[in-house]
Amino acid sequence: MNLVQRIHFKIKNTIMKIEFDKNNGIIPVIIQDVNTYDVLMFAYMNEEAYDITLRTKEVTFFSNEKQALWTKGKDKNALIFHGVELDEDERVLLMKVEPIQAIGEEGKMTVWGDTFSNQHGILEQLEKKINDRKLNPKDNSYISSLFDRGENHIAEKFGQEAIEMIVDLKNKDKELFSKESADLLLHYLVLLKSKGITLNDVLKTLKSNS
Repeated sequence: MNLVQRIHFKIKNTIMKIEFDKNNGIIPVIIQDVNTYDVLMFAYMNEEAYDITLRTKEVTFFSNEKQALWTKGKDKNALIFHGVELDEDERVLLMKVEPIQAIGEEGKMTVWGDTFSNQHGILEQLEKKINDRKLNPKDNSYISSLFDRGENHIAEKFGQEAIEMIVDLKNKDKELFSKESADLLLHYLVLLKSKGITLNDVLKTLKSNS
């Protein structure tokens, strides 16, 4: 049982008013991926940071040491707000977010690294990169160009990659087959994103069918 599962939360409306005064002006916040349920990081909020988060949907924290607001991410906010819950003692927040980029050091998915509660960190990192390329298109990005040309084109490219992998089944070159498999997986994740489906949705379906 992980950290979040050991804490019993009561769900409240996302516009609930936190009594910051009885928490010395700040409240601890556990940040959880809304799709994978992974615990990503731990930080603090004051009332201003909390209000900004609800208003802008960009998760904002407060540093008691620096007495300043801050956000996670190098060039832009890495965490998009999705919901919030309060523990039974009304002293800790569980904030559900969508991370649009890795938040740990050296591209790790959590501040504890990829292995904290993440069994497929590389795939999640790739999925988040795909999401970022869709939300923030780049001129020189192959993934962005796929989204620009639409769902039918993405499906066609996925089919082409599948055929190439099938052809390579007869090839004894394992390295080449691995490369074709990786290409197929990339286009599969792009296709899922074009349909508004996450990798976690697929894993949940697999689990329910097993």
